[in-house]
Amino acid sequence: MTKLCGFFGAGQDRLTLTEIVKTMAHAMHHGSQLNERFAWFDSGGIAILSSHDSGSDALAWDITASRCLGLAGNLVASQAVLLAASASGKQPVGQAQALLQAYVAEASSLLPHLNGDFAFATYDARTNTLTLANSKYGFCPLYYYTDSRGCWFASEVKALARVIPQAELDWEAAADFFYAGHMLGSRTLLRGVSALDAGEVLTYSQGRVERVSHSDFTRTPPMQAGDVSTRELATRFLDAVARRTSNAASTLLLSGGLDSRLILGALHRLGVRPRLLSLEHADEWNGADGRYATQLARQLGMDCELRRTRPGFYASADCLNVFHILDGMVPTWDLFISQVYAELVPELGAIWEGMALGSGLGAAHQCAGGIAANLPLFLEKRALHRRLLKRILTPEAFGALDQSFAARLHAEIERIPVSENQYGYFVLKHRIRRRIAPNPHQLFASVVEPRTPGTDTAFLDYALAVPSSMRRHHRLYLAMVKQHFPELLSVPIISGGQSLPVDITMAMRLRQYAEGPRALVTSTLRQFNPKRMVKSALRRPESQEEREKMQTMLFVLAQTDFDRPFYNTTQLRSMFAAYRDGAMLYHELFTLVFYIELWHLLFLDRSTSLLDDIAAGAHTRSVQFAS
Repeated sequence: MTKLCGFFGAGQDRLTLTEIVKTMAHAMHHGSQLNERFAWFDSGGIAILSSHDSGSDALAWDITASRCLGLAGNLVASQAVLLAASASGKQPVGQAQALLQAYVAEASSLLPHLNGDFAFATYDARTNTLTLANSKYGFCPLYYYTDSRGCWFASEVKALARVIPQAELDWEAAADFFYAGHMLGSRTLLRGVSALDAGEVLTYSQGRVERVSHSDFTRTPPMQAGDVSTRELATRFLDAVARRTSNAASTLLLSGGLDSRLILGALHRLGVRPRLLSLEHADEWNGADGRYATQLARQLGMDCELRRTRPGFYASADCLNVFHILDGMVPTWDLFISQVYAELVPELGAIWEGMALGSGLGAAHQCAGGIAANLPLFLEKRALHRRLLKRILTPEAFGALDQSFAARLHAEIERIPVSENQYGYFVLKHRIRRRIAPNPHQLFASVVEPRTPGTDTAFLDYALAVPSSMRRHHRLYLAMVKQHFPELLSVPIISGGQSLPVDITMAMRLRQYAEGPRALVTSTLRQFNPKRMVKSALRRPESQEEREKMQTMLFVLAQTDFDRPFYNTTQLRSMFAAYRDGAMLYHELFTLVFYIELWHLLFLDRSTSLLDDIAAGAHTRSVQFAS
């Protein structure tokens, strides 16, 4: 797996250009010994970083040495398409070389026909034109910043924060994050830094920027229910896995849920035996997730290594390091994916990952009623976080955060054609792509290569066209597994911390009462239940895991005197003194401050000591809990 960065602009000497590109590349190492390759031009350069030998295939030049292409991610089974489009028709060496030849021949008309998770940058010195592009679904992240001085781009936002002039927090993006759990559209946490949208091509030349779409999956019309075939779904998924198999070593991170289970079923059918590894969710169902994984492996005649939860993990630098690698754009700083990353080593080979499978097959986080019924659930934290942010921030800072949120949200929704699947497409374009997709492609790529068959174009094109009413509550997912992979149902299923009934009819009956307004009422009562709020205010950290999380949280907050110009400084100092003394009433409020501080310390203040201090255990010595 590769990462990508670069800069092109005018008026910079060669030494400055070199320093800019190498600084961005260094920001994405994260302690790993990544291989670096560079392509230099008079006006800039491209860097490729790789944790393995494939980096040598990710940078390519044309025969005149006037055009270069750097590739992040992977093309899958697209070689025939590339060769057909190539001007020479000869077998090129490496994916980047093949893509460059084909792109020179056909330009953007080639891109909708390519399969895989990729983003690339190509520069033509003859026209002084930089082009950035990605795949139809845009799961492989690429971020950019442009102004009259040039265009900076990188696989991670923090690389741009190190070099662009006057980097600052985008308060509207912060509103997106606190109100919806992720950014909307192409925003990132930094003002002016954008994410390349799904299926997008950006060109930069002579200070001018042009953005066009080569594919738009949100315009996929839903199928008629009678045309949906679980056999077709199963066949397309099996083909997606087959396209990603190779003779190289690979590992499947097996859980007790559906996604990794389905990948294992497909590999088993294909006669592929990857290494199986399960990480214990000790705090969920008494570790049943890991037990079910090992039981399923035995049923299929395979061994699965079970690794226990690490003591002290949530007070370790490994936990916070994942937040850093993912540019702080994660819904909770203690995601289970943090534990996964800490276990990765190059010897595991490629890692099979179930990204987007739940979105394509499950639609589990939707109720009936389309956009109107689902938006209140989508924004259930907004009312609470809005009140808290008004206490944290000055009126001017809160206004910059809050005022345009509703208009921007509805503008993003209106970009998606009205259909039964409108909300599902909105969630995939924003929540799934921005919140889940960076996990393997941005996180894993420093160590291993992720393999994500759930994002296969041929599979996802069909899966997303299934009406959402057929996919809600895993009905279609379970039906497909029951009919075409029945051997996977010999062991109970846990998905998202919940046990799923294998009997689909029973599942439908149990779930019917939760459809529509009842779900909203239940969610609202849970959020604003007075007894719950009083209990939360009076309690102390109950488990060792909670205490570990709070050790890190309090240590980070203690690094500031809340004297940033956007804080209600006096009020925050008073509340923090009470919180540190054990007043859990303020826990939710200071969780938001914790995020704001981490964003500034790690990405804007460029504090290099914070992670080192946590790794050295300084926070565990400095934080004492009230009895």
